Amino acid sequence: MEQVQRESIPKQMQERIAAFENEFALQSLTHDDTDGDVWVAALENSEGKARIITCAVKKMGGGVLRIQF
Repeated sequence: MEQVQRESIPKQMQERIAAFENEFALQSLTHDDTDGDVWVAALENSEGKARIITCAVKKMGGGVLRIQF
């Protein structure tokens, strides 16, 4: 997995992260493209509670993308 910038992740993943940013701060954002594309965001709040958000994108036939959270 490699660290990535927020601008390089799918819009749906950006929206999921934004939904938690009132309470949680983004600590890490990584990407792996070994078998499809997978992004993992690690968020943490001031109390030390963590939230992990994952997004997997697989290319289906005919150029259709399948996005799974």
